[in-house]
Amino acid sequence: MDNIVEFKEYETDYFKKFKDFRQAGHKKNVFTIDWNCKGTFLATADSTIKIWKCKANSLVKEVEYSKAHNEAVECLSWHPKDSHILASSSKDGAIKLWDIR
Repeated sequence: MDNIVEFKEYETDYFKKFKDFRQAGHKKNVFTIDWNCKGTFLATADSTIKIWKCKANSLVKEVEYSKAHNEAVECLSWHPKDSHILASSSKDGAIKLWDIR
């Protein structure tokens, strides 16, 4: 029983202040973000997908897929071994693979 993690009420209250978070460069709310396996690219998405590269402790936009999906992107996931392959799924029912090279 020592390995059981208890969730306390204050942990959920903490996230209430982030309810309307918007990532710079997006016009709508961002629902998903993910770092690639090497930690060099960050993907963010609303209905568009933006790929950011970490340079000198800041994020610089590398790639933008403005017509990525017709509705909000619900999930982004980088390939666990290939740092240039990204998968996205959306409320429009589509799952897409992206090669950012």
